Amino acid sequence: MIFKLKMSIAIITGSGGLIGAESVKFFSKKFDRIIGIDNDSRQYFFGKLASVKTNINLLKKEIKNYSHQHIDIRNNKKIERIFKNYNRNIKFILHSASQPSHDWAAKEPFTDFTINVGGTLNILENMRKYSSDAKLAFVSTNKVYGDRPNLLPLIEMAKRYEISKKHKYFRKGINETMSIDDSKHSLFGASKLAADIYCQEYNKYFGLQIGVFRGSCLTGPLHRGAELHGFLSYLIKAAKERKKYYIFGYKGKQVRDNIHSEDVVQAFWEFYKTKNNNGVYNIGGGRANSCSILEVVDILKKKHNIKLPQIQTIITSSETMLPKYRDEIESYWQCDVLDWYGQNERTVTVQQCLYGNYHNNDDYGICEIDTDNTIIATSLNNDIMPLLRYHTNDKAIPLLNKNITCKCGRAMHIPFKGIEGRQDDILYKEGKEAIPTINFYNLMEKFQNIKQFYILQEEDLSVNLEISENQPLNDNELLQLKEGIIQRLVNVPLQINVVKEIQRNKQTDKVKIIESKVKL
Repeated sequence: MIFKLKMSIAIITGSGGLIGAESVKFFSKKFDRIIGIDNDSRQYFFGKLASVKTNINLLKKEIKNYSHQHIDIRNNKKIERIFKNYNRNIKFILHSASQPSHDWAAKEPFTDFTINVGGTLNILENMRKYSSDAKLAFVSTNKVYGDRPNLLPLIEMAKRYEISKKHKYFRKGINETMSIDDSKHSLFGASKLAADIYCQEYNKYFGLQIGVFRGSCLTGPLHRGAELHGFLSYLIKAAKERKKYYIFGYKGKQVRDNIHSEDVVQAFWEFYKTKNNNGVYNIGGGRANSCSILEVVDILKKKHNIKLPQIQTIITSSETMLPKYRDEIESYWQCDVLDWYGQNERTVTVQQCLYGNYHNNDDYGICEIDTDNTIIATSLNNDIMPLLRYHTNDKAIPLLNKNITCKCGRAMHIPFKGIEGRQDDILYKEGKEAIPTINFYNLMEKFQNIKQFYILQEEDLSVNLEISENQPLNDNELLQLKEGIIQRLVNVPLQINVVKEIQRNKQTDKVKIIESKVKL
């Protein structure tokens, strides 16, 4: 085949994916030839249903100046061959190929790193060697900021988390000055951040023309939504096909800023045709196109008459859920919320049934209750670290009737009525007598203007109470609050501080409500 000596060529990696395929369709009208690079790795990541083969075949059929290369971007020899062949004729490079899943990155971190970082380096280095006059648009991600957006002063509303209208990010969103440091990124976020910085460095150090686009939730008709990637498209797919859709944390109120793939591609085009615009760009759909999971569910149910599969049961673990929150979830989803108890030490698992009883998994471990209601656990499955009569220091609510026969039919041992609290969220009065933590929740609920609270008990039993307010408490309310704490803890020293916002624990990323440093 004979080519013109001078051609305008665009290389698009990940050409079968959402952004890649949309870019092929758009840029095929702007350049003489489009070289697409995609090895359908999504099928390996997420299974056959996530395969981009359909998109690739469609592009081959409909786009006459499209040439497809089934190449793994980690294969530098094959990548170099393309760049060496087309050389200065390459005018534009869109690098959208990646491993895109948080969960999958943790499963195979080396694969994630070599694709996202190593593959990007292959593109950059060959661009430097053979096509240094070209412009490159790199599809980064907002995950380079890690969990920093979660540390903003968020307000919990009925169906979403929201930021204050007075905050500088409310109107136009988070800008590019947000720090990427001191943040938990996930391994995927870390690898994409490394690639992001490599692109910036090749611009600053070698003078290459590069734009980095940190996208929000990218969506569009060409998205092959999978459970581990593609929030909006997969939720719609699950609804239409009556599949189970799992919500992980944040009560379904987590918000996604959605931007259509066509708008993303238009941004790439503006970058290409404008001079001296190298740098980093946050790109999203804005407030008008943001939604929480609960809001999407409502839209599907109300406006499009799509019936979601009925959730039969929601299971919670870690800290026991407060009755208030349990009631809210049960009311919204119209199902039972059950509590499961276990430890990181893998000693016992105790599972609540639909009749409210806690059944021990007798094949997994032995659960005993000490005279002070402390849970004692013996592992039957942990060969690496077997523990015998391990004092967890977690407190159980004892049974009044120890000879319960449950209507659910399980024959497993019922060791307790419920969980009073974990060892680090139980408060103590003099003599180190444990005080039921529910007492403090009930106290705080009496004060409508308390937005959040945090109780920290030091080793010497002294207590520091932090509260954030919807409206300032008056002197009488503060006195009632102080008396309520003293009534429960008696002579324990108490200090109350009003703060703007309760800070998250940097190690766990959780907002602790009650925490104790008391050692028994």
